[in-house]
Amino acid sequence: MEACGPWGGSDPVPHRIWHYIMGGLNFGPASLALYLVGAWAAYLVLLVFYRLYLHPLRRFPGPKMAAVTMHYAWYWDLRMSGQMVRHLADLHKEYG
Repeated sequence: MEACGPWGGSDPVPHRIWHYIMGGLNFGPASLALYLVGAWAAYLVLLVFYRLYLHPLRRFPGPKMAAVTMHYAWYWDLRMSGQMVRHLADLHKEYG
């Protein structure tokens, strides 16, 4: 059989490329978990950056924690016994 692709051999080129790229990574369970946690943390940091500096609503005044996460509303609705409506009135007085 004739050589397939620049690396030769009988394997299809995409299969050989995949093993060429992934062969040096050697993912074990612990390192895979570490990579996943790192990717998740990077995602959260980029999400916060986007919401604070790039989102179209960033110009509107208000608490930064409310801009970053939905836990702000959860806190006032559930933990403070449904005080979100009163808190919104206070925020409106403070921020306009």
